[in-house]
Amino acid sequence: MHDSGATAEEMASVVVSMRKWAALDPNSIFYGKEVPSAEKIISSGMVSSPLHRRECNVLADGGGALLVISIWNLYMAYPVGHTMFMEAVGLCEPGQAGKVFMEGRTCPGGNLPWATIGDAVGRGHTGSGVSMATYIETARQLMGKAGKRQVSDAKYVFQNTAGGSGMNFIATVWGRELS
Repeated sequence: MHDSGATAEEMASVVVSMRKWAALDPNSIFYGKEVPSAEKIISSGMVSSPLHRRECNVLADGGGALLVISIWNLYMAYPVGHTMFMEAVGLCEPGQAGKVFMEGRTCPGGNLPWATIGDAVGRGHTGSGVSMATYIETARQLMGKAGKRQVSDAKYVFQNTAGGSGMNFIATVWGRELS
């Protein structure tokens, strides 16, 4: 705010806009609730300048699931991450992920397409470039433009990116059609 000249009212209006959307979402903790005015937000008390109490994130639990996913595009950087992830999400029994890879089920033509650009261990580790390459690969797969790597009839892709100094993990599900 110091550098841009933005006002407290302008910042509070961001919250008003976000809460108006959330009030319409039946999956939101603010669904159907009154949207606070900018004035109410500003008067909610300072937490740490310039943030007022009602401008801070509200912690909540939640989650979602998609039943059918055509491709698992993972960025794990090391082999052990792939097997741990496969077991953690229940794609195989604990201790069996290595066998799934060994049987070729994750390779081109297999029934569990996995990291279709080869992840860092297959293509080279370029730092955050692997995450970006995974995003691009996911889009190509869904558009049918992945060349020899194309998974036939790819409709959904679970994709993650990871890394950074905080070892973040960002998971998204992409799709090309609604069911």
